[in-house]
Amino acid sequence: MQVDVAHNDLMIPMIALARRFIDMKEYDKSLEISSAIAKVNPKVLDAYYIEMLVHIFRAREALRNRRIQLAQLMLHPNPAVKKNIQKHMMVISEYRMILENGELEEHDEDLVLQVSDVTVEVGGPRIC
Repeated sequence: MQVDVAHNDLMIPMIALARRFIDMKEYDKSLEISSAIAKVNPKVLDAYYIEMLVHIFRAREALRNRRIQLAQLMLHPNPAVKKNIQKHMMVISEYRMILENGELEEHDEDLVLQVSDVTVEVGGPRIC
């Protein structure tokens, strides 16, 4: 028996909690929640947005520099920075595959805008 969980019933509170953990710089907890969201429903784009934010913020913290650029980070000598940028790019690839399949669920527009703004700020493509 498969349980179909509606986006509004479970996903919105989980997404809000993951975003709160990002605000608190509790990135591992935020990733755990986004992973749980993806397991429940892999079509929920918010899980990908959360992961994108976490990896960019981790890279920023590793550098202690708010003015990073993706092109520079991909070649950065710090392995923690490179790892987070590589993970960020992998999440973007997964996200784009879901967009191409057209299998979308509702998503949090504020989260989409935040991810898009942060990605553009570091020299990446606009997400939305």
